[in-house]
Amino acid sequence: MHEKAPRGTFRKTRYILEDEFVAQNHLAAALLRHVDPRLGLLRTDFDRLADWAAAL
Repeated sequence: MHEKAPRGTFRKTRYILEDEFVAQNHLAAALLRHVDPRLGLLRTDFDRLADWAAAL
């Protein structure tokens, strides 16, 4: 999460590119979430997962 962004991209661009890559190349629906290793999964993560699954 804290490594340098590829040359020519803004700090958060790489995460947008990851989402686009998964959407174009993954055979099934995928939910990308950053989980803070210090906190683990939070209630909001489970809520987001439930919303995502319901929308499939």
